[in-house]
Amino acid sequence: MKQEKFNSLMVAIVAISAVFGFVSIAWASFSQQLTISSGATIEASKWDVHFGTVNPVTTTGTALTGNGTGQGTAPTPNANSTTLSGFAATLKTPGDSVSFTVPVENWGTYKAKITSVTLPAITGYVSAADNDTQKTKDIQNITGKVSVTLTYADGTPIAVNDELPAATVSGGTTTPGTATLKMTVTLDAGLDASALPTAPITVNIGDSSINYGQAV
Repeated sequence: MKQEKFNSLMVAIVAISAVFGFVSIAWASFSQQLTISSGATIEASKWDVHFGTVNPVTTTGTALTGNGTGQGTAPTPNANSTTLSGFAATLKTPGDSVSFTVPVENWGTYKAKITSVTLPAITGYVSAADNDTQKTKDIQNITGKVSVTLTYADGTPIAVNDELPAATVSGGTTTPGTATLKMTVTLDAGLDASALPTAPITVNIGDSSINYGQAV
């Protein structure tokens, strides 16, 4: 009797083992390895902010370009287009003005922003009158009657933190981010004609500068 029970138990164990063995084999038959292949490329970056092409001067009032008086000369850039020099305005009648515009171009990879700006200001007057008394009088009459401004082309003031977009590439063509500046010298329209100088007066204007840094 004991032997029969033992035999029955062994059969049950073998049967159970067979079942679990079959289940184990069944699970092992379903497997899949998933693989991800990857890599990264660091593109070359570029920082390039400079002036674009300077536009010809524009005039108002009697400041007509080419008539010998009341005319202007647009500035010219240096070799890397980071400095403009030679802007000249000759004003004849109250209300005359001479302006030029120039784009600032960002050909670089990064968005830029203004970190500091120095706007132009009149630093002095030099009279060509024959004597010191007349020089003093002419300069006194004209002081405060000449203005110089540097703004964006639409008249918006230039300010720290103003941003300049990065260049964009489409279809293999690179387009710079731009902001157009405008500089204007004006003789006050309210100046009485009797206060005009008896001889030319040179108006000295200090350098203006705009510093750009990388925008976050």
